[in-house]
Amino acid sequence: MTELLTLARMRLRSHHFVIDNINSRAVTRACSDLSWSLVQYKLVPVRGQLFSEPDRVYATRNVKQTEYRFHINSLDDFKLHLDRQGIGIDKLEVIIEPMYTPDVVEYKLLTDKTPYDYQQAAIDKYLLPEKPISKLVDFQTGKGKGLIL
Repeated sequence: MTELLTLARMRLRSHHFVIDNINSRAVTRACSDLSWSLVQYKLVPVRGQLFSEPDRVYATRNVKQTEYRFHINSLDDFKLHLDRQGIGIDKLEVIIEPMYTPDVVEYKLLTDKTPYDYQQAAIDKYLLPEKPISKLVDFQTGKGKGLIL
């Protein structure tokens, strides 16, 4: 029985994906091209002239270029870069890694303080069991965010 040769491994995670175990220059090229497209540049004045330099980079790789990491929102773009190199996604070993189990956190309300009206509304909204799980309390400085949490 012959083993199917995969050109690389793609590990899909909750917020990013990793390309490693690369056995093809075309996959390396696709990763490199996508990486360059995810660099944001800014103009910097140097002695009266403007020069372009990287400001933000939305991808990462190791020094030897054997592993690349991209945000999960770049997955469709990565597939397009693979297509440009003549590679289908079926040539990669795709591993979908399960979401980790988050820790259960319990919050204790302060019972010896009486919240103001605007704080009570935030408390009620914060304790609702709805999605998304992340919630923001956007009170101004000094309005008692720490007391309600």
